[in-house]
Amino acid sequence: MQTPPLYIFEGLSKEEVNYFLLMCEPLEFRAGDYIMYEWDESDSRAYLIEEGTVRVSRDHREIALLEKWALFGEIALLTNDPRTATVEAVT
Repeated sequence: MQTPPLYIFEGLSKEEVNYFLLMCEPLEFRAGDYIMYEWDESDSRAYLIEEGTVRVSRDHREIALLEKWALFGEIALLTNDPRTATVEAVT
């Protein structure tokens, strides 16, 4: 399976990208599962959608629907700040 290039890896060497890929762990969520909650403490994890759709909300308002190959959670990965949104699996 070939994935599209991700902006978060721009400027990194192949060795650095491979290091991140080695740290990847596949996770599976079902429709209705919450992946993260706004203000949760960071778990130092970002997510790449391989299949399906997720709903992103802030202050209980939907702000985005993300689909295949979208990346989310990267802010907490990079800054270790609390989560900025709630993310729920739609499909």
